[in-house]
Amino acid sequence: QTKTNQSPFHALHSKNIQVADNLKETVLNIGKNRYLHHISQDNIERIIEIAFEEYLPECDANEKVLNLSHFLNRLEQICLRSAIYLGYTIRVKQSQIGSFRQTFGVSNKPENRLIGLAEVSLEPTNGHVPYVIPIPFSAKKVLFFGAEFRPYISNLLIDERERRL
Repeated sequence: QTKTNQSPFHALHSKNIQVADNLKETVLNIGKNRYLHHISQDNIERIIEIAFEEYLPECDANEKVLNLSHFLNRLEQICLRSAIYLGYTIRVKQSQIGSFRQTFGVSNKPENRLIGLAEVSLEPTNGHVPYVIPIPFSAKKVLFFGAEFRPYISNLLIDERERRL
């Protein structure tokens, strides 16, 4: 059975792409040995790897361990790793129950290696940016009582080797 108006993905239906009730198993071949899929727990380490490449400076291997700059870089890495791991673990669980938030990845076929991702969720139209750690939609409706919610794309992350120039 297919959902038609209970999620932010009704645009997929207008293009005759079927989105199953069991969304965690949705896979769509998008050509050039790439496929669109829902993020799984197996993808989280790769998400962390891509995020680190994008957002964190590499630590100089010659820096002393007691160097304050090196210490702060390592602390930042630990905090970012923890936030990404917790946040995407929650996102995976929410995707599995067909929630208001879905995180899609694109992987290549030969290696099944994640090369990019984006999240689609229902967010208030008041300009509020989604929280780093996702909260249930029921809590969001209370926090933004009376607000209109619309589909919102966030957490776009693409492996730099796969980007167009």
